[in-house]
Amino acid sequence: MNHHIKVIDGKGSRGRILAAVIFVCVLLFCWFAVRWQIGHMLVELTPVNDPAAGRIAEASASLAPSDPMPFWLAGSKMREEFSADAITAAVELMEKAVRNAPMDYRWWIELGRALEQADQSQRADTAFQKAIELAPEYAFPRWQFGNFLIRQDRVDEAFAQLKRSAEKNSVYREQVFSLAWDYFDKDPRRVEEFASDSPDVRANLALFYAVRSASEDSLRMWNLLPDDKKAEHQMTAKIIAQGLYHKGLYRQSLEFARQTGIDPEAAFEAITNGGFEGPLGNPDDTLFGWKVVRTEGRVDVQSDTSIIKEGKRSLRINFRSYDKPEYYNLTQTIAIEPA
Repeated sequence: MNHHIKVIDGKGSRGRILAAVIFVCVLLFCWFAVRWQIGHMLVELTPVNDPAAGRIAEASASLAPSDPMPFWLAGSKMREEFSADAITAAVELMEKAVRNAPMDYRWWIELGRALEQADQSQRADTAFQKAIELAPEYAFPRWQFGNFLIRQDRVDEAFAQLKRSAEKNSVYREQVFSLAWDYFDKDPRRVEEFASDSPDVRANLALFYAVRSASEDSLRMWNLLPDDKKAEHQMTAKIIAQGLYHKGLYRQSLEFARQTGIDPEAAFEAITNGGFEGPLGNPDDTLFGWKVVRTEGRVDVQSDTSIIKEGKRSLRINFRSYDKPEYYNLTQTIAIEPA
């Protein structure tokens, strides 16, 4: 087999022309690539609330006309003006962003928001649905569409989308619960319509209720978890116990403290470790046990085995000062029935 190798003589005129063309093409490619990168970088570094955002977006668009981000920045800046002309211009700019990246769901969402502001609800609906079509497993498009539907008084459709976003993302889950809590006048039954039966969701919902002082609902949701799942969410339960305690919701706080091991011996309407047979630990480690404040040189509180009434221990308090004693060094919170 004969192999034919063609050698280009760089010293000849044809070789020099070909080398020059290649060199010019490389320069052009580098120039346009660098322009695009500079334009993109300018947009990324400019927040919408920057007074110069509009001018920067215009400069970036001239450097990177195929990049959707300059048009998004310019459109977002226009939307801040709230005039009819500015809103119309914002829609046109968002449409350019979509044309530059039609398969990116983010720009369809931004177009939908601009169209809603321009009172073009039907087109906005279509844009939001296109975003969901492009990213069906993402929570953000459904969150945006759900909020749009609420503003359109399409409540059932809205919460169907919001429920899907809550299922797929813990960040939006908290926001969906909060939205339902406010919208349905703090009705836990309606809130739980948007919660799945997964242990993670139930633990989050228990914390959600605790933050809003709905202590009975918090405990009810927690007790729906099987024991092995409770063990996986011990830190959440301890946060709930402490939060309810500081809100003065002692009965439910005690139950969380008992189940999580903060105060395993605590009980309603009963003094914990009343005979001081158990150890007196760090006051920061208990909610419903004895809290002992030891003041050096003035009051000393410690367990004692030399004088007892029953059992093997008692508590000895030594006042080491001639000042009038203030008996605040030993306290315990007891959960009782109101009134």
